[in-house]
Amino acid sequence: MTDRSPKKMKKKTLLDRVSKWFFNRRVDRLYAENDYLDAYRMHTDLRAERDPKTAIGGMWDEVGRMQIDFLVGEGLERSHRMLDLGCGSLRGGRHFIRYLDPKGYTGIDISEGVIEAGKRLVVDEGLIDQAPRLIANTAGDFRFAMFPDEIFDFIFAQSVLTHLQEDHLEECFSNIGRLMGPESRFYFTFYSGEASVRRGPKSFQFPFSFFEKMARENAFELIERSEDYPHPRGQRMAYVTKR
Repeated sequence: MTDRSPKKMKKKTLLDRVSKWFFNRRVDRLYAENDYLDAYRMHTDLRAERDPKTAIGGMWDEVGRMQIDFLVGEGLERSHRMLDLGCGSLRGGRHFIRYLDPKGYTGIDISEGVIEAGKRLVVDEGLIDQAPRLIANTAGDFRFAMFPDEIFDFIFAQSVLTHLQEDHLEECFSNIGRLMGPESRFYFTFYSGEASVRRGPKSFQFPFSFFEKMARENAFELIERSEDYPHPRGQRMAYVTKR
């Protein structure tokens, strides 16, 4: 029988606070002592060790279900090939893997920790026969060299661009078109604001005009879809297609 006496509960609360304090100090050092993307990768790995479901933002069931409901509504078909950019531990990926035809799903992430958690989830949820590809982006860039001659119908980046600096976004938009055909779409969430601002250690916002500029420079057509994607934490949604 569990001891829930006030003394025991108080001790547990104190230990939790101390543990959280040491974890936050460790995270602060990561961002202070390393290149941003390296720090973000290591931070995500640490969070994955603690809990893979909260390592990528939590709200596991709500946001995961919202992702597939939205993209199916946008025309995602079972026969399509999908790239889940920043797939994490498969909060949304598990739904896409189950929905798409076998070999239709590819997920990549810079964190090997969440990729390994995703592979375990594929086994646990009986999705091995769907043959998803889960790839750790060990290069830590957005040149997509692991896909030299592949085209995806849908590319999706949930809570990815929200964690990227301006130069990373520019690199992503400069190279993502190589993975797209005439009918392909690249959907992404972002935090919007009047100016480009770093909101915290790993969160960034940009004005919509920034994405309009990148779309023009890379021959994309940009469409905002935020009204049909009510993200619980205020992220906006847009997609680009090739002109």
